[in-house]
Amino acid sequence: MLENLPKKLKSKLGEIEEFYFKNSSYIDDIVLYGSSVRRTRPRDIDILVLLNGKNKREEDRDFSYELRKLIEEEDSEMEIDVKGKYLEDLFNSDFLAGGSIILEGYSLVSEEFLARKLNLDTYTLFRYDLENLDKNEKTKYTYSLKGRGEHSGILKDLEGLHLARGVILIPIQNTGEFKEFLERWGVKYEEYRIGMTTVL
Repeated sequence: MLENLPKKLKSKLGEIEEFYFKNSSYIDDIVLYGSSVRRTRPRDIDILVLLNGKNKREEDRDFSYELRKLIEEEDSEMEIDVKGKYLEDLFNSDFLAGGSIILEGYSLVSEEFLARKLNLDTYTLFRYDLENLDKNEKTKYTYSLKGRGEHSGILKDLEGLHLARGVILIPIQNTGEFKEFLERWGVKYEEYRIGMTTVL
């Protein structure tokens, strides 16, 4: 299970799965995406109801609305956004979130990342620059990143990989935590979502 799954969803997983199985002739999956997956402190929850297109007339039903009402609680401060899309929509350039959903989407039904179903490992690649840090700060930053002596650095804690000077690869679910680390140090960075497969 996704470690940082919002409590609201953890308590509703049984109902979400029941909703899926009840409507599985119309729905392929129910997918969590966005900041809730990337371990940031989300202000909202983004969910995609992935429709299969086999029963288009029945799919005029608003499954996204039904699911939102199932999850929503009146006293909740966290907003829930539920969209309904067909699988082919994820590959349509007009749907801007499609690529992100493929790379970071987490199935609330099978409890695994969508990318794993495509044999992809997903990461955020960070390019950063330490030009605004003085020599002493750079040394401290490096110790925090890579560790020193018996103390591990954040890179090991987040299962990251140092590819080259100023280039780090972080598993997508740990993205938010690494961004917070860079921001605490005042480090300028760029980020890119990528999917990779092992070459045999």
